[in-house]
Amino acid sequence: MTPFNNKKNKRKISYSYLIILMLIVLIVGVIYTGISAILSESRQVRNNYELLRLAESVDDTLMEVNADYSDFMLTGEDIKLEKFNRHKKQLDKLIGKGKQLVTGEGQQAPRWSKVAELMTRWEQQVVQPEIAVRQQIEQSDIALTHFETLSSRLVGKAIFDDIRGLLSALHDKFEERSNEKGKALIDLITLSLVNMETGQRGFLLSGAEESLEPFEEGKKRVTVQLEHVRSHAVSGNVNASDIDALERRIGDWLRKAAIPEIQARRELNNKSVSNEDMTTMLAGGLTQQYIGNVRDLLKEIIIDEELTLNTRKVEEASTDLFIKIAIVLGILVLFMVLMLGFMRTQAFKLVNYRSKLEHLAHYDTLTNLPNRVLLANQLSQSMAQCRRRKQSLAVAFMDLDGFKAINDNHGHKVGDELLVAVSQRMKNSLREGDMLARIGGDEFIAVMVDLSGPHDSEPALQRLLDAAAKPVIIGDDVLNVTTSIGVNFYPEDSSDAEQLMRHADQAMYLAKQAGKNQFYIFDTKKDSAYKALGETIGHIRSALEQEHFVLHYQPQVNMCTGDVIGVEALIRWQHPERGLIPPLEFLPAIESHNLSIKLGEWVISSALAQIKQWHDDGLSFTISVNISAYQLTQSDFPERLALLLHQHADVDSNLLELEILETAALSDITQVSDVMNACHKLGVRFALDDFGTGYSSLTYLRRLPAQQVKIDQSFVRDMLEDPDDLAIIKGVVGLANAFKRDVIAEGVETRAHGKALLALGCEQAQGYGIARPMPAGDIHPWVQTWQQTQSWQS
Repeated sequence: MTPFNNKKNKRKISYSYLIILMLIVLIVGVIYTGISAILSESRQVRNNYELLRLAESVDDTLMEVNADYSDFMLTGEDIKLEKFNRHKKQLDKLIGKGKQLVTGEGQQAPRWSKVAELMTRWEQQVVQPEIAVRQQIEQSDIALTHFETLSSRLVGKAIFDDIRGLLSALHDKFEERSNEKGKALIDLITLSLVNMETGQRGFLLSGAEESLEPFEEGKKRVTVQLEHVRSHAVSGNVNASDIDALERRIGDWLRKAAIPEIQARRELNNKSVSNEDMTTMLAGGLTQQYIGNVRDLLKEIIIDEELTLNTRKVEEASTDLFIKIAIVLGILVLFMVLMLGFMRTQAFKLVNYRSKLEHLAHYDTLTNLPNRVLLANQLSQSMAQCRRRKQSLAVAFMDLDGFKAINDNHGHKVGDELLVAVSQRMKNSLREGDMLARIGGDEFIAVMVDLSGPHDSEPALQRLLDAAAKPVIIGDDVLNVTTSIGVNFYPEDSSDAEQLMRHADQAMYLAKQAGKNQFYIFDTKKDSAYKALGETIGHIRSALEQEHFVLHYQPQVNMCTGDVIGVEALIRWQHPERGLIPPLEFLPAIESHNLSIKLGEWVISSALAQIKQWHDDGLSFTISVNISAYQLTQSDFPERLALLLHQHADVDSNLLELEILETAALSDITQVSDVMNACHKLGVRFALDDFGTGYSSLTYLRRLPAQQVKIDQSFVRDMLEDPDDLAIIKGVVGLANAFKRDVIAEGVETRAHGKALLALGCEQAQGYGIARPMPAGDIHPWVQTWQQTQSWQS
């Protein structure tokens, strides 16, 4: 029995060893699997952390490359080009490292590849051609001088910005006195200056002389409009010195910037630099487009959720693994404790990495302030709170003045220390509950909540200005900066969070233009007015395309004979929802706009067609059409009028009379006279409308070849009560007779007006007392029933 039992025991021991070995292998396998999983997760988090830091380095280096390239394009110095090439090589290495670090699936690999592709295309399609053109320009001293005059354009921009500030101040003064006409004149001057600047910029890019037409036309309009502003100065609470300052500044812009730049561009047309090369150098949009696209990709990389791992699952997995191992093998408790300790250490590292990633995703790494992502989230929440509490909040967009010079002269390290010091001071100047965020470079945004109104923010804004202006001591250097602040208020501006910040950014630029170290409040009314003007112009263009405009006609009669001598064509907008809209509600919106030319030609064409139709019905008299100053002063107006007459060749051109405002004729008497003479050759008559309102002289009346003058209705309306108006009418009638011009009075509303005009020698008239404007279909019946009013005869 003993031998047998020994063998049996040996077999049991062997089986026990085998089971224990299998258990050990199983346990080791479980432990190895768990450790491998946690190490893999840890490596992935570290890898993602490196990618995030690398993306920020690429963004910083990209801004240096862009700055170096801009410096070279402005100066043409070889040392600037060498600096650009050195930083470009460094940027290429960083992008290559990012492509190598990307692992697994997702959006990271395509984004890094797209970054590399965009930088390659930028170098091939933009940098190399522009550098070649810049070096070619560098070889010609004369061409280089003209190019530098055009490429800087800083003087002209500064002066033009001053002009905008003066216009805004004048607009506010007129607004305080509710002087709508004064405000309208300031808006017209602003629009004329914008057209001038647009025409000048178009000429600088194209070199084509016809591109200067808006510039030249704007110069003429501004001169006339300034005189009109002077006439409203007293009633608008505006000093003459204010208008003089505006006029001088406009002259400075023309003399110091606009005209020298135009002359330089003309000189370059005759040099070795081609127009195509100049367009390449002055457009300058492609580089910023590429840089902007690359920065957008880098932002997507930085805030991507792929860089944030779920460490909680890793912790739970390690804890479960510890429990299973403890149950399976109690005798390996010490070993399991060691393994558990190792795995928990890795889990804590994962939690730490995740915490760092979340902090990096929401806070600025340099100043530890909230970044744009956290700012947008907090701003949206604050806006919702304002709506519930019926309060206001302020968004203040800040940009440090003079920081770039310090950064360039003292280096990035000193610049970073300065940013940290200034940002901490500005943060401490805010109230508890307010928020300060850094959104990039030297730009910050403060959100001030719980305001009863915009005025409540002024103390905090002043504290921000004071905090930024305090000197900062770094080493042996005493550094000084200031800040320009643009402020926007919610719900005064009811935009979303992103638009609120964008509007505050716009106001910040106005603060810089006004002299820096100050705050400027965003004007929501003015912004809405510009948007409304654009919408109105779009609606008018659509109405013209859809044929929603109609002409009404007001008869003109000889009060002695009772004859109908003609009609005046008056445009109306047949709106599908609002009904019939008078011209004063839409024509001012398109003054000095190309759309006014299209609409004016439609009126002329419609009037010619109506002449033909009435002729077929047995009626034959003149139709008077109002021509805008902008349309009349177009250099090709006679040619375009000839084309319209050719399209209606069966109409007698003598039956078309063009009415021009006296003030429009005075803007450029020589040009207007030439245009009128050219139109006379086509058989078209002219009348001076609103005569007596433009301070005209005998010389002007003699030089303008108009067959008829129209006495303005403002004089006729009050002639029975106002001796001055009566005297003006006598003078106009006398002038017309002296120069052998026909004279007609507008605004005849009563028989008494008619009798008084007849007594003064004015026989032709129109007005409500004769007939109101009517559709074309009503003219024929009205003519048949019209009877001479005998009591009007003298």
